Amino acid sequence: MKRTILILTTIIAIVFNGTAQNLKSDSIEIKKTFGGYKFFFNNKKLTPEKLLLTMKSNEPAYLEMKSSQKFNIAGIVTGSVGGFLLGLQIGNATKGNTPKWEMVALGSVISLASIPLNIKAVKKSKKAVDLYNSSYSQVSFWKKAKPEFQFCFGVN
Repeated sequence: MKRTILILTTIIAIVFNGTAQNLKSDSIEIKKTFGGYKFFFNNKKLTPEKLLLTMKSNEPAYLEMKSSQKFNIAGIVTGSVGGFLLGLQIGNATKGNTPKWEMVALGSVISLASIPLNIKAVKKSKKAVDLYNSSYSQVSFWKKAKPEFQFCFGVN
């Protein structure tokens, strides 16, 4: 009987090894999707507002994410304006009118200007997530902690 309990306990310990310590519980994950990047915290998708609230406890990561959002908004606005100018001229061409080539060129340039802004926003958001995740160093059974010695002198 004791032997059966010992074997059963050993099997359970092997099967469920490490489930008590989830190393990614306090970290934000980035997953690339067709439309861009999605952020997850505890396997829940984060909206940009919730992402900022999550990072608020880490000041450098929070400031980097705020900067990323500014670049993202600038990229969206410039891309939308350029797309509108292009679409307006394409609409004129489909109606049989001659498009204004200056507007097509301007829309193209503005649309192309949004690409570096969006790339910068993605880089900054990745950096913000890395800053946030690096601030939560966790210790597990598999990852040995480095011992730290501190000496203090006090008067009783």
